Amino acid sequence: MVTYWLLLIGLTLGGYFICKLKCGRLIYCIAAGIALFIVAAIRAHVGYDYNLYGSVFMNNMTRSMEDILSGERMEKGFIIPFKLISDVTSDYQVMFVIIALIITAAVMLYIYFYSEKPYLSIFFFLTFGLFFNSMDFMRQMIAAGVILYALQFVKKKQFIRFLALVLIASAFHVSALIMI
Repeated sequence: MVTYWLLLIGLTLGGYFICKLKCGRLIYCIAAGIALFIVAAIRAHVGYDYNLYGSVFMNNMTRSMEDILSGERMEKGFIIPFKLISDVTSDYQVMFVIIALIITAAVMLYIYFYSEKPYLSIFFFLTFGLFFNSMDFMRQMIAAGVILYALQFVKKKQFIRFLALVLIASAFHVSALIMI
């Protein structure tokens, strides 16, 4: 719990002062992204899904891709990368590091491009529990990250691109289809 308090206080207060500097928003978003990524990447046994996905990862090491594609109930956009990573390493923490990188990058890019006060966005990301949820509901957060990226195409009235990205997001979690 101390880690989250340090993140909250450090990123909020530090962000308030750093964002006032020239190029401060960029520097802050990079520093905040690194801090959030490190915490998410090195965590262990945080949330219900950690042990579930660790077990899925270990089980997929011995299964063929055909078996996984035909029998796995989890979304294919999430389970196929599990299999590919398990073919390279037996350390499932690598999978969590990659997921932490994807989620953190998506959130920080969105905050950088769309938030006038990134330190407030990070404050809310932490205090509303979204950071903790990003370490528990990983499939949903990856899908949400893709949706965050896709939203720019709604503004540009490029609905085919938006729809394509929603379909990609649904490969990670079917709930993304609600965006259609």
